[in-house]
Amino acid sequence: MGDTLITVAFLGFFAAIAFGGFTCWLAETKGRNAAAWFFLGLFFGPLALLTLGFAGDEDRDPQRVETTAVRSESGPLSIPPEMRR
Repeated sequence: MGDTLITVAFLGFFAAIAFGGFTCWLAETKGRNAAAWFFLGLFFGPLALLTLGFAGDEDRDPQRVETTAVRSESGPLSIPPEMRR
């Protein structure tokens, strides 16, 4: 009885890690937060994997402008001269 319980616990642990890994990989390919989906897959297993599988890709807004930090003489972070009004 004791050996069976330990075996089932190890199999459950490895299955949870596997579902977390597959969910993490799928989230990354769909442009979603891989770390968050890893933990969802770890705790919810096939339910999280199926939910992510049926979810669409993360929308990428082409009009969205990425901002970056710029170093200059006036301080560690400042607005570049071409962006000032």
